[in-house]
Amino acid sequence: MIVTRKEIRQIIRETVMLEGKSHRYSVGGLSDKNVLKTGQVKFSWGSYTGEHAGENYWIVDGERDLGPIQTKGDPYTYKKASGGKLFVVSAPESGRSSVGETFSKSGGSSKGGVRAADVKIASENPCTSLSKVDIIERLKPMMLEEIMNEYSPNRSYTHTVFARGGLLGPVSDELGYPSWNFSMMTLKDFIDNKDMIVDAYDEMYESGDSKANGKDTWEAMVYNPSYGLGLGIIVKNIMDGQASCPPG
Repeated sequence: MIVTRKEIRQIIRETVMLEGKSHRYSVGGLSDKNVLKTGQVKFSWGSYTGEHAGENYWIVDGERDLGPIQTKGDPYTYKKASGGKLFVVSAPESGRSSVGETFSKSGGSSKGGVRAADVKIASENPCTSLSKVDIIERLKPMMLEEIMNEYSPNRSYTHTVFARGGLLGPVSDELGYPSWNFSMMTLKDFIDNKDMIVDAYDEMYESGDSKANGKDTWEAMVYNPSYGLGLGIIVKNIMDGQASCPPG
């Protein structure tokens, strides 16, 4: 095969353009010489172990940190661009030409650098670009039991949690306390009633009807992954793409 001078110049020109657009990724930035392979990069969701794990990893010039939009299993990272598009911040060697490119979620990059499959991965979980507070806001209109069933499907103890005697079991007004059916309470109502719930359990604790005070009981109700709502795990499942993104 004979390569013409014109073709050589084109190859050199494209190589120079590529070299000036991205550099090898390292945790400490350009001053850090410990450049990483794709499989060594610590994404927000963990480490990538797919077919590109052994490739050098590249990040756009001028950036030190990975893009904030990351989807589990996707070795590319992104950030929002104008017009509802995404900007590719980093990628494995095989996708280096897409670093620094922008693309719409429904098509390819502005210069064809990003594959359709990559666009699909980035758009499958729109919650990757949301904060924990944003996700909780989306969950607020839903009932607690619905949230556990829908967004933490591997937890088989939902009914135990909400059964009589469970941490989120029904509280009757027989003892003079508010009557609550937590399973049918929305997350918003639950959070809005925090002070009332804490005060009630403080009274029950003082009278010997509860083993924990109000503050400890509230924390367990919200965050305990075995006996409570496990809100931290639920939000993490949503951000990692292990559970669907709640409607906005």
